[in-house]
Amino acid sequence: MKRIAFAGWVCFGFFFGSSSWAGLVHSMQKGSVASFFMDSPARIEQYDLASRQWLFSISLPTNHGALTAGWIDNDGIYVAYDKSAYRYNLSGNNEVHLTDVTQKIFQIFSDENILILNRSSGLYGRLTSIDKDNNTVVAKYDDYLDSLYGASMAPSINRIFGFSAGLSPANINYANYKADGTFAGNGDHWSPGGSKTWVFPDDAKVVDNSGRIYSTESLTYLNNFDNSITDLEFY
Repeated sequence: MKRIAFAGWVCFGFFFGSSSWAGLVHSMQKGSVASFFMDSPARIEQYDLASRQWLFSISLPTNHGALTAGWIDNDGIYVAYDKSAYRYNLSGNNEVHLTDVTQKIFQIFSDENILILNRSSGLYGRLTSIDKDNNTVVAKYDDYLDSLYGASMAPSINRIFGFSAGLSPANINYANYKADGTFAGNGDHWSPGGSKTWVFPDDAKVVDNSGRIYSTESLTYLNNFDNSITDLEFY
């Protein structure tokens, strides 16, 4: 397995142009297709890494305001506009309202039939899980001092990692969830200089943007990249 660290704008900023790249909310890769969720107008730009060609742009409704989070799955597109979450088919149509929350949704994760909204705010780690089979809320997670900013998911161990905010030094935290979408405990570890996380493809390690690498099971320090990280992708 090759490990590649790169700044996203170096690879794709040329295609977007500096003005539209500023509207990037979230980027992700599924198979050979990289998807870029843009905030205003709300849309998804897609790039085929195999053919090295841009695909069609998926337009999303603009009447809800600016996009704040997004995720794309085999079963649909999931997005948030501030405090509201919606589901669409893979063409960006057939809108279904999922839920409204009291904090801004800034990240969305998916694991099988469970969708998780990250709405952490201040010193609180806040998550909401949704059953994708019936589009209903399953559970909510609100934990003081264990906020989850710059989060990433390790689906094989049902765990979400992220960083605290407002604490010095910051902690790398995690929240556990069950297959049914309910939440089950958490943990943390002191990690200087971190604010964003990436989980390795085998879900065994998590790295933060200071370059420090930890075990996902115990948060034991394992190694480091000797440099800070702007962005990270695995190939």
